Amino acid sequence: MSELQKAMAEVNDLNRTHGVTQRGGKKYTEVFVRVEAFRKAFGTDHGINTEILTDDGKRVVVKASITNNAGMVVGSGMAEEIRGQGNVNKTSALENAETSAIGRALASIGLHGGTYASLNEIDAVRTKPRKKVVVVDPHDIPSQLTTVTVKPDMAAIKKQMDAGELVPGCEYQMGSASVTVRIK
Repeated sequence: MSELQKAMAEVNDLNRTHGVTQRGGKKYTEVFVRVEAFRKAFGTDHGINTEILTDDGKRVVVKASITNNAGMVVGSGMAEEIRGQGNVNKTSALENAETSAIGRALASIGLHGGTYASLNEIDAVRTKPRKKVVVVDPHDIPSQLTTVTVKPDMAAIKKQMDAGELVPGCEYQMGSASVTVRIK
């Protein structure tokens, strides 16, 4: 049995005994456990390399590559994270993307940890429909459930004050002097 086959068998065994149960009852072997199995099988003869492809302040894209002892890429994986989306990505989007990319690279050589799910498959669990409140007629809503925003009509106030009428809550104030230069 090859080192890779041994590592695959070990990860499958670890998945059954130490896998984290996900929604839907499937088990998932975490990336750090799979990296340990990879290193146990290959030592430092094989490598895990990561490369940041994009980090523009909004999103992070990382590529991970698995190389053999000759330096040839034998597996790879990519991951994208949106900064600020979810608790982890508020502070650690780069680290999260790197870990996900490594997990996908390991999965590409058979160290998948249970399933080889795409982000869309994972998100499908999180985006089930939820009830949403829709206001059909705002005039029917009880007043204790509304807020009122008052915005003064500045043009109408100025017109009334210019006509010499008092407007409660308003007064004239002198602005700063300015100079206008016209070139003919």
